[in-house]
Amino acid sequence: MTDSAQGFAEDLALRYQLHGFSGSSAIPNASVAFGAAGVAYFLMRYAQVRRDATVLSSAAEWARNADALSKQLAGLAPPEGVGLTPGHGLYYHGPGVAWVRALVAVAWGDPGQATRSGLEFVQAAEDGVHPPWDVNWGAAGLLLGCAQLVRAITGPAQQRIRGVGDQLASTLTSLAADAVNGPLEFLGAAHGWGGIAQALLRWSAALAEAPSPGLMLLLDRLISLRRRTGHWPLRAGSRIVYRGWCHGSAGWAQLWALAWQRTGDERMLAMAEECAAHALADPFPGPSLCCGRAGEAFAALTLYRATGAAHWLQDAGRTVSQAIGTVASGDGGADQLFRGELGVALAAVELEDPTRSAMPIFEAIG
Repeated sequence: MTDSAQGFAEDLALRYQLHGFSGSSAIPNASVAFGAAGVAYFLMRYAQVRRDATVLSSAAEWARNADALSKQLAGLAPPEGVGLTPGHGLYYHGPGVAWVRALVAVAWGDPGQATRSGLEFVQAAEDGVHPPWDVNWGAAGLLLGCAQLVRAITGPAQQRIRGVGDQLASTLTSLAADAVNGPLEFLGAAHGWGGIAQALLRWSAALAEAPSPGLMLLLDRLISLRRRTGHWPLRAGSRIVYRGWCHGSAGWAQLWALAWQRTGDERMLAMAEECAAHALADPFPGPSLCCGRAGEAFAALTLYRATGAAHWLQDAGRTVSQAIGTVASGDGGADQLFRGELGVALAAVELEDPTRSAMPIFEAIG
C-alpha cells in the first residue's frame, strides 16, 4: 500500500464526510453504480478496513438518504449523458440501494434496519425472476445480492432471502442447462454467462453446498470457448478479447479462482492466474472499476487471496497507483463507483486489508 494510494482514499472519504449527502448536489442518483448508494458502500468498506466508527456513521447517513432518494420519481434516473439502464438489478436500480442499506446496517449493528432493508431487497428480488438474466442488469446480480445477505442477516428475513435465492438459482441453472448446447452470445462477468456462473458459484458457497451438475456443465462449456491465445472473447465465436472486468480477463480471473476454490480443479486456478496476468498487462489503462485499472487491480487481489503469492499483492498495488495516475481521464462522473474515482479509491482501501478484499457485488465480503 503506497502513501499516495492511502492518501487518495483518505481524501475522498473526508470529502464525503465533510459535505455529507445534502452538500453533494452533484450526486442526484441513488444507485450503487451511479450515486449515493455507491458512496455509502465505499464509506462502509473504508470504515470496516480502518475500524472507524465515525466513517461508518457517515456510511449510514448516505445509505439512508440513498434509500429516500430511490423512492422519488427521478431518484434512479441515469445521470446526464448516460443511456437507459434496462432491467431490475443491483447495480442501477432499487434492489441495490436496499442491499447496501442492509449491509451498512449489519456493519453498524442495527439488526432492525438490516431486517427491514433485507426484506425490501427480497421483495424486489422476488419480482426479478425474469429477463434480463445477467449480473449488471438482472437476475444474476440479484442472486449475488442474496449470496451476501443470506450470510449477514438472521431470523425470518434470512429464510425469505434463502427462498428467493433458491428460486433465482434454480431458474438460472435451468437456463444454463438449455444454453450448454446452444448459442451463448456475451460471455463475460457483467453481461454474460461467466457472470451467471459466478452468481451460481457464490450461491452454492453461501449455502455450503456443492456446485450443481448443471453449473458444472456450464463451466465446462465456458472452458471449451477459450481461444487458442488462452483468453475468452467478448462473445462466443468472436475474436474480440478485452482485459477489464466487465467483459474481459479481470472478471474471468475472479470466476476461475472461485471455481477452483469450489471444485478443487487445478486447471481452473491456472486459468485464473493466466487471466489475471493478461488483465494486468493492459497497455491502455483507464482508471475505472468497470473497464480499467481499478477492476484489474481487484483481479490481482483475487489471486493474492487464492494463492498467497506476494507478487500478486505487489501487482495490485502497482495497478492501483496507475489507476490513481490516470483518474483525471476517467470515462464517467467522479462520484460513480464503477466509472469514476470512487472505484479507484475503493481499490486503494481494499489494498489495506487484502486477505478480506472483495470486488463490490461480484465477490463476497469476508
